[in-house]
Amino acid sequence: MSVQPRQPTVREVVSAPIDIAAGIVTEVVATTAGIALAPARLFAALGTTVVRLQRTLDNLDDMSEGVTHMEREMRGMRADLAEVIGELEGIRDLNHHLTIIGDAVVDMNGGVATMSTNVEALNGSIDNIDALAARLGRLSGRRKPAA
Repeated sequence: MSVQPRQPTVREVVSAPIDIAAGIVTEVVATTAGIALAPARLFAALGTTVVRLQRTLDNLDDMSEGVTHMEREMRGMRADLAEVIGELEGIRDLNHHLTIIGDAVVDMNGGVATMSTNVEALNGSIDNIDALAARLGRLSGRRKPAA
């Protein structure tokens, strides 16, 4: 079996140039309309781009103001921290002085304890002197002075 190519009909032969012309006209009209509408679409797209760019710039301005405000706050916090550190150094110095005073009080307590021991010893010596004086008084009372 052999396949024979099909012959176009008269109608297809007559209508083919019209179909081609109609396709060309349709393409020309679509291209012309696209060209005619291109500036309008371009301006619309450009307008949208400008609006978006303006919003972006506004947001950048807001961010810049925010960063400036944050920087100001951080500088203030740094100054506050420096003040707190200074106060802590003062407390550390005060603690050092209190330690020195505490050591002096401990030394004074030791001195008072030593003094108390010495006073007790002195009291014992005074008691011995009193006892000796009482004996001497008794001894001197027995003797009668020569007149």
